[in-house]
Formats: sequence, C-alpha cells, structure tokens
Amino acid sequence: TMRQLLGMRSGVPDYNDTSLASWSVNFSNIYKDITPLEFITTWTPKSFLFPPGSGGSYSSNGYILAGLTLAAVNNKTWDTWDQRSILPSALAPTVPGFKFSGRGPCFLHPNVTSQYYGTAVPVSSYWLDIVFFDIIFSSCLNGWTMGNL
Repeated sequence: TMRQLLGMRSGVPDYNDTSLASWSVNFSNIYKDITPLEFITTWTPKSFLFPPGSGGSYSSNGYILAGLTLAAVNNKTWDTWDQRSILPSALAPTVPGFKFSGRGPCFLHPNVTSQYYGTAVPVSSYWLDIVFFDIIFSSCLNGWTMGNL
C-alpha cells in the first residue's frame, strides 16, 4: 500500500548503492539520464526483504514507487507530473524556490542540489581517507522522488 511504501514497511529493498555509484562516476555515463523505472529495474534486488507490512527497512525505492503511483493516478507520466502539486496550498508560497529535478545533468537545474560520491582512499595501513566527488554532470534523476516527497 502507499502507507507501507512511505512508512518503509513495504518490503521493497533499497537500491544497490555500490552499483549506482560506479555507474554515476563512469565518464561514459556523463549526461545520460536515469529514469525512475530504469533506476528501480537496474539497481534494485528483485525480491521483497519481507512480506509487505510485516517488518521495516529503509528503502528509497518506496518513494520512487509512491511518486510513480501519484503521477499515474493524476493521469500524468513521471516527467510531466508536478510533484509540488501535493503540497498544501498554504505551504506552496513559503517555498518559492522549491524545485524538483528534471531530465539532464544536475548543473542544468538551479536550486537542485547535485549528488556526491564518496570513496575510501588508503592513506596508510591503518588509515583511510574519504574523498568526495561532485557528480554535477551526472543525471539528476537518480534521486527523482527520494528526497522530494
């Protein structure tokens, strides 16, 4: 149910972060978009973690599925549905710069935070340093509804 998706009780697993990160920093993928459906079918395990409603586990994919569902019940496609339409009318004026990402790399979308990829770099035999890369040239769609609903 929608309540299970939003409450992290659906059993839908989260995406494989390692595979997504590898794709995101691969220079041959610069400027390529990842649609929400491609995101789920490419980087998500194909089985439930538990029967829906019987447990709890974080899943960004639950938000993607909720967004796709809301778009469908509003007779829209994922890329034509304005996610801001679910905001209460009194709240909308309080967030004038609020924007959801769209197609294309993150640098094309002002006011949308790009994503970062971190990797561990050995400094010595007992110390690792974390180096972060701004993936502003990658698709902004790999977080389509995760942080947006």
